[in-house]
Amino acid sequence: MKDKKGKKRIITIIILSVIFVFVTFYMLMVHIPYYNHSISNKKIRNEICEKNKLEYDDYFYEYNGQKHYYIVRVKNEDGTMYVAANAKAKIIATYSSEVYDEDAVKDKIVATFKVDRSKMGSLEVVYENSLFCYYKKIQSSDSLLYVYYNLETGEFVKSYDLRSTN
Repeated sequence: MKDKKGKKRIITIIILSVIFVFVTFYMLMVHIPYYNHSISNKKIRNEICEKNKLEYDDYFYEYNGQKHYYIVRVKNEDGTMYVAANAKAKIIATYSSEVYDEDAVKDKIVATFKVDRSKMGSLEVVYENSLFCYYKKIQSSDSLLYVYYNLETGEFVKSYDLRSTN
């Protein structure tokens, strides 16, 4: 009888040890780096707003295109505007005009690139080629598609279509 209880304890200790190792690995390799990156982005967002006396309006996007930019939607006297800033919180460009309808841009993407709209989600606002654009990365099992549409006019700007060669 003691032998069965000893084996059960050993098995329990092994299972708990495996769970402990898995949780530790997850925390060190996934959660903590993600949390630190999130905190870093919030600090940059707040620095951009404070340094330029702007009021944050619930949109922030870190964009790594040809250059690295932070896009922030802010409130001003006339309404809202988007600002593109570099890593030093220096504003590179602003956009305060009306934005083209996002759903209409999604319709254009679906019609042009034959993608499933239900899996598209929302479009991001980015600063690419000295232009504020709607941006979407669409990934499937055999392709990766990056599309850019002008934020003001909804006109197609460019796309990158990377397909598997299998």
